[in-house]
Amino acid sequence: MATYSHSKINTFETCPYQYKLHYINKIEPEITQTIEAFMGDLVHQTLEKLYKDKKFKKRVEKKILIKFYRDLWEKEYSEDILIGREIYFRLL
Repeated sequence: MATYSHSKINTFETCPYQYKLHYINKIEPEITQTIEAFMGDLVHQTLEKLYKDKKFKKRVEKKILIKFYRDLWEKEYSEDILIGREIYFRLL
């Protein structure tokens, strides 16, 4: 049985065409990732780990989840990620 995230379901409910482009055709928009989207994705991946571990009756410790999040951050962070406040201050 397939597993669908809340994000996928919400995207489909909002716009089935957007769902098709993103999840089926795997077309990524040509925009730079924002810090909000980056952090949201890391939180999503961390919560997914939590629920998968709970599903298989694994013990889930807070420090393990925090380490998982930090490791993802170190692995995936890029200087290309837009941080809104920096953009705002550059405009002043």
